[in-house]
Amino acid sequence: MTSDERAPAEHRVLLLTPTQRDGQIALRLLSAAGIACLECADSQALAWEIELGVGAIVMTDVAVSDPNFRLVRAALANQPDWSKVPVVLLSRERDLPWAAQRLIDELDNVTVIDRPSSLRTLLSSVQAALRGRRWQYEIRDRLVEQTFARAALQQADRRKDEFLATLSHELRNGLAPLVYNVAIGNRSLDNTPLLQELFARTGRQVHHLVRLVDDLLDVARISTGKIELSLERLNVLDIVNLALDACRAEVQRKRHRFVIVEECGTDLVVRGDRVRLTQVLSNLLSNAAKYMDAGGTITVRVAHDAGQAVVEVSDTGVGIPRESLHKVFDLFSQVRNQQAYSQGGLGIGLSLVKQLVEMQGGSVSAASDGPGRGSTFAVRLPVVEAAEPAAAAPVADGAGERPAERPLHVLVVDDQFDVASSLADMLRLEGHDVEVANNGVQALNLARGRRPDLVLLDLGMPGMDGFEVARRLRMQLDGEPRVRIVALTGWGQESDRERTKAASFDSHLVKPPAPAELEVLLAQARQASP
Repeated sequence: MTSDERAPAEHRVLLLTPTQRDGQIALRLLSAAGIACLECADSQALAWEIELGVGAIVMTDVAVSDPNFRLVRAALANQPDWSKVPVVLLSRERDLPWAAQRLIDELDNVTVIDRPSSLRTLLSSVQAALRGRRWQYEIRDRLVEQTFARAALQQADRRKDEFLATLSHELRNGLAPLVYNVAIGNRSLDNTPLLQELFARTGRQVHHLVRLVDDLLDVARISTGKIELSLERLNVLDIVNLALDACRAEVQRKRHRFVIVEECGTDLVVRGDRVRLTQVLSNLLSNAAKYMDAGGTITVRVAHDAGQAVVEVSDTGVGIPRESLHKVFDLFSQVRNQQAYSQGGLGIGLSLVKQLVEMQGGSVSAASDGPGRGSTFAVRLPVVEAAEPAAAAPVADGAGERPAERPLHVLVVDDQFDVASSLADMLRLEGHDVEVANNGVQALNLARGRRPDLVLLDLGMPGMDGFEVARRLRMQLDGEPRVRIVALTGWGQESDRERTKAASFDSHLVKPPAPAELEVLLAQARQASP
């Protein structure tokens, strides 16, 4: 029987007494105090009701000795972590029976009162137990809220990642023909000085847009732990030279000059990611060039200090207010843009620098004597023992004379006409024989008519996507000398690279590819085809 059938089960008191009379007395007492309660006939009934919800339990030591009380123990042990069901145990014995003492040891939330006891004592004990139970329910509700909030954040993160990936894909597809057309324009022999300057300006701005997309995605990957580093032993001076080469055109355009100060030996070796460390130093050098009037000086100091390799990039530019130095590495911070003129940008470059350096066990700091007095950024990385030589730096693009190279038959497959046509025109200027397909069926038909040496294949095409085209091409060309199939796509997440690798693509390039990346692909295709 119940005192209030409508009361929530989780707030009720369950009674297990040795006699019906005892149960009726407790029931009337608690009901009069406005407490919902239910009298259970035996241990089995109590165990069943516990599963349905309970605020507190009132029982006697006699009930604990019942062989079927194991069912109650099991029900109490099956509670969630936040739940410690309060038990009020009535006992006649000065020394508790072994079974009752075991219950106390197991539950950690048992109040023992003498039997018989005053009704006031019983009521106050039950009320205290229910107050404690309500605290437990508040904890439960907070945990539930946290779980939902965490799930919502995770869903928001997934949506953000999907949005950034889609945004990147669309931006890269739009940038690709611009990059290709600039390359074509730069190679044209009949350009007037004005056209040459127009192509140069366009190229710089397109490069800036590509870099913004890359930086934004890198920050997103780092924040979600999805960026991977390829660590190896690196000579610091090699990395510095790679970064200098990457920024040389920008520095020369603004008529700045480099000053290199080497305060270390030639074997200053760190363990890091070659591409990412070059990216870090290039970013610092580019910022130095950006925030100076024409004719400034960029000083790069390389030193070995207390077991650390130190690379300092100093400029004679606009400087940073001392009170703002602590904010320069914050995401979307543009401290130096508060000066007399602004150079634009999203304010993510230095935040990315800091995160990439810290991922490789290093640190980065900023210093300035104030506005108009220049800035110094210092990157510190742990030096490793030179037990073996560091990996050699790759040869810079265009170094030395390249021998005459055999033209290749290249199949470009992309559903976007401008992207495919621009890439094809650029490759034709290099002397290659290029065919273009704007869908999967065209690609298969062209490859059937003449075997390509290299296939540059977009992934996100309508109808037959790039994965299916690659699979059918492999089957169609079975027995032929191996054709290199390269994913050339706006999708550049790690998961995208894993998918193309699993689908037996030979390489995965993100649009728009750097000229050096295309050169490597073409060289690999020459080696693979007779």
